[in-house]
Amino acid sequence: MKGISVDEAKMVIDALAPLHAKYWGKYEGKFKNMMQINTSYVEPFVPSVEGTWQPALANFGYCMTQELRDNIEHYVKSLRRIHQLMAERTMTVIHGDARMDNAMFGDGKPGLKPVVLVDWQAIMISNPLQDIAWMLATGIDTKVRREQEENLLAYYVAAVEKHGVKGYSLEQCIDDYNVGVLFLLSYPIIIAGAFDPANARGKELAEEGLRRHSATVEDRQLLRYIAR
Repeated sequence: MKGISVDEAKMVIDALAPLHAKYWGKYEGKFKNMMQINTSYVEPFVPSVEGTWQPALANFGYCMTQELRDNIEHYVKSLRRIHQLMAERTMTVIHGDARMDNAMFGDGKPGLKPVVLVDWQAIMISNPLQDIAWMLATGIDTKVRREQEENLLAYYVAAVEKHGVKGYSLEQCIDDYNVGVLFLLSYPIIIAGAFDPANARGKELAEEGLRRHSATVEDRQLLRYIAR
């Protein structure tokens, strides 16, 4: 639960950048049956948030910022709009579940890659910063994230540029990241709302995920994207 280091975050970015860059704005016609954030993914996903936000608030409201507690119902009602905001970005193929439980670090041992991403069941077409947002908003200690967030986004811009993406500015990356963080707030809400009381580690994950993610949303004033 302590979160990954900045160096480990860079390793994850290095692992994701080649995939993102390969299909950057060039996915159409290549993946006929792959889920897409603004079409086939919407209706299976949104009801799962609609069905879990109230128990999440009741059982884990103490892990949310006051801003989120006050606005969670409006957030859930805005989810379909947020899916469309995600699709207004240049889209590509993404991992789709780039939480740090799915990152296996080699720890510098001979013959091992720096990091390998596992569990590709959620691979989809979306805003590429969805993957980066899942890592930064929940996988890194909040203090470290506040200090290093923009540096890591700049590192991502350089990484995809190295793999052939042209004209992608840090300013655009930050906006894409903001929308990615806002969308992904739904994930810790689902985790908290579906929490099994018998699972002690699950409780800790739900608590820390909500604390870190709601702090990111508040720090970056992301509810402005769905202002009433």
